[in-house]
Amino acid sequence: MSQPTTPVRPRRPGDPEPDLTIYGIAHLAMRHGAHELAALAQTLRDGVPLTPARAKALAEYVRLMTEEIHLHHHGEDTIGWPIIQASAGHAVDLEPLTADHDQLDPILDRLRHVSALLVTHPGDPGARQSLATDSIVLRDLLDEHIEEEERDIFPIIRTYVSVADFKAWEDQIMKNYPKKNLWFLIPWSVSAVPPADVPAALSLTPLAFRLANRLFHGKYHRFHQLIFG
Repeated sequence: MSQPTTPVRPRRPGDPEPDLTIYGIAHLAMRHGAHELAALAQTLRDGVPLTPARAKALAEYVRLMTEEIHLHHHGEDTIGWPIIQASAGHAVDLEPLTADHDQLDPILDRLRHVSALLVTHPGDPGARQSLATDSIVLRDLLDEHIEEEERDIFPIIRTYVSVADFKAWEDQIMKNYPKKNLWFLIPWSVSAVPPADVPAALSLTPLAFRLANRLFHGKYHRFHQLIFG
């Protein structure tokens, strides 16, 4: 595991705890998206027609969603986990979670490949079956992985990671995120949040993210409607 890029100062007893709201929303969005995709893929496996426009939009959705999942896990492996390790030391074992990330990557690759295949061969039964199979595997692995992470790692973060170091982690993730994908990421994430909680959640994000939600909500809704109805 790599070392943090800047010195870490672990949280001391009595210090404020990091706010994990946005982290939790990222998890919620990934699980919601994986469940939604698995449900759709099962209908396609069972023969529901797939128009060229819908197939193209589905491939783009899968590309963006799987890229978001990969970026989230890569950010944990390269930025978050080193901060946690430097802060908590022997109180935490992150290797099982990193192994989960390694297990997920080939599934994400296959989902991108098979959804792209459906653009040119929308009726291919093998491609439809593969999409259904891998999307179900992704759904179940993400559920298990995220439940374990929130059960075991969130308390570690709250106990050992300082607010400043957690903010540096979040800031670096946001800095690295491809801005061209904000039109998808923000409305996609917001759509997974209970409506009553949306204003409070958005208030914790950078201004650019709030503007992206306002500007691209309609575009994302139309995109989502084309795919999922």
